[in-house]
Amino acid sequence: MYAYKSMPRRTVQSLLFAAAGLSSFSFAYDNANESINVLPSIIAQQRECIRALSGAAIRRLVTLSSEVGNSKNLKGLIHTELLRAAESSIVLLNNNNNNIKNAIPYQNLDKKRFFVLEIGSTSASFFLQRLGDYAKIGTAHLATPDRAAIEQLIATHGARYNNVILALNGYALDAQRDADFIDLLTTKSKVVATAVVNFATADNLAFIDKNIVALHAETQDSYRQDAAAQILFGGTAATGRLAAAHGPYAAGTGDATVASRFQFVAPEAVGASSEKLAAVERIVNDAMSAHAFPGCQVLVAKNGKVCYNKSFGYMEYNGYQAVSNDNLYDLASITKTAATTISVMQSIDKGLISLDGRLGDYLDIPNSTLRTHTVREFLTHTSGLSALMPVQQYMNANINAYRCAYTKGCTVKVADGLYIPQSVVNNIYNTIYTMPTPSRGGFKYSDVNMNVLLALLEDRNNERIDDLTNAAFYQQMGLWHIGYSPTERFSAQAIAPTEQDNTFRAQLLRGYVHDEGAALLGGVAGNAGLFSNALDLAVVYQMLLNNGTYGNIQYIQSATVQQFVGTTAAHHRGLGFDKQSADRKTNGCGKLASIDTYGHTGFTGNCVWADPQNQLLFVFLSNRVYPNRSNVINKLDVRERVHDAIYAAFQ
Repeated sequence: MYAYKSMPRRTVQSLLFAAAGLSSFSFAYDNANESINVLPSIIAQQRECIRALSGAAIRRLVTLSSEVGNSKNLKGLIHTELLRAAESSIVLLNNNNNNIKNAIPYQNLDKKRFFVLEIGSTSASFFLQRLGDYAKIGTAHLATPDRAAIEQLIATHGARYNNVILALNGYALDAQRDADFIDLLTTKSKVVATAVVNFATADNLAFIDKNIVALHAETQDSYRQDAAAQILFGGTAATGRLAAAHGPYAAGTGDATVASRFQFVAPEAVGASSEKLAAVERIVNDAMSAHAFPGCQVLVAKNGKVCYNKSFGYMEYNGYQAVSNDNLYDLASITKTAATTISVMQSIDKGLISLDGRLGDYLDIPNSTLRTHTVREFLTHTSGLSALMPVQQYMNANINAYRCAYTKGCTVKVADGLYIPQSVVNNIYNTIYTMPTPSRGGFKYSDVNMNVLLALLEDRNNERIDDLTNAAFYQQMGLWHIGYSPTERFSAQAIAPTEQDNTFRAQLLRGYVHDEGAALLGGVAGNAGLFSNALDLAVVYQMLLNNGTYGNIQYIQSATVQQFVGTTAAHHRGLGFDKQSADRKTNGCGKLASIDTYGHTGFTGNCVWADPQNQLLFVFLSNRVYPNRSNVINKLDVRERVHDAIYAAFQ
């Protein structure tokens, strides 16, 4: 913990100029004797980075320091300026030559599996951490470039990875000593890197084949590590040019790219106040003290830039395992939008279904009470179907009559060690298709609606929805946390537990869907079943804010997005999406969010809201049902207050 100290503004400005190596300056001060809270150590720690700033950047910081009134804001301003300088100084080479056409930013992430090999005495930890925000990566580190060791690493991991990123962490190549390794930096080698990231030693550029993409950063500080990773994946644009000639590269050489994915920035970079955002932590801490939930994740993105992504508390109240940004939460009903609804949207774009198409026109259900119901009615919850899935006969101790050992005919996994036969799922759907709909035309929120759409989607796409969403969305986006059936990809310890279910599944649910109806469908359902961290869910919603695009890929047509997130005539909801209501009383949504805001909540303690007017995205994930169904989160209006605190930080 830093010790806060009150310092005159003139002292802060002098520190900045001293750190930059400037001995004197001329500047007009206002209220020069006023004091502000500042962390002198911030400037001391970043002296090398500040020294690399241009004179204009230093003077901009000095100007801002005379206006800012809090150390947290000053820290954010310094970080913003340093990251901006780092981004503009990094040089991308060989991205547009005769043999390479725009390899960076990386595309087709569903087909790429990345392995990062670091060479040097230290690890570029910030670089690796940021890469992990864009894709799942494997890593290895060698102090020196031993060719045999490298080839062994590639041989060992080659089956798992098909894209090698080679990071030279301040290691200075020598033509004689490192001849065998330098031979690897050619397209003739059996080990071909898709990119070489060269930190600090510009002379290394002379040894890199011009048919291999290279990224050069003049130092290995944390800002350039961060910026290099973001350039590789399109979080920020490459704009740098070599200041001097190096090997085959003339001064002024450098390729340009365009940003296309999330950028990660300090709050001040998008007009927010770090001081005001501290209110989020206060609200969350108070809620955890009241046992609203043991821990949570909060993410904020503004204008396509993530400016706040923090985890709080613990997975359980015992305080043993702190929540990290990589941990997964049960999204509950957010599944309705982040899986089912976006799949409906894409299926409409493909011409597989239409909003006013009738269920009986697509499915072979001649005797169904739902055959004349339209896709639109299910999306708007005006079908008249009951709120809950018809599963009561299988609930609680009744499940024991259907429990079976895992065999060919018994493959539906309800929870850890609990299987039921496929015939149960078939019976549930047979019941759904004959359910009465006495309130058809009126609004009644229903889980059943989304599971009818699930059956429709899987039939028309000839694919299960978990496979469909993975292939059509998540994997192409580079997302590796979000998805159904998380225990197939993650250990239980990586997933936040939900309820201690003593009456139905007789276990603590961890990595198995909390919702009973979804569980009886095998955990892959239209109303629930998705698990994710905050960042992956945010990417899905940023795609919607981008009118259906992300990473230069059009997932859903812009007109389709606008139609679905717009307000329907019957009520304040959209097509599949919940919306901000005119009275500003939408559950889980802050009052300051615009009327165009759309998203959804989740029973387990979650929400996601996208505000197209303000280009503001908010994700809140928690496990408020651990270890039982506490309602403190709603009594304290935690999600609403956090959401409003975020808006206040931009005012």
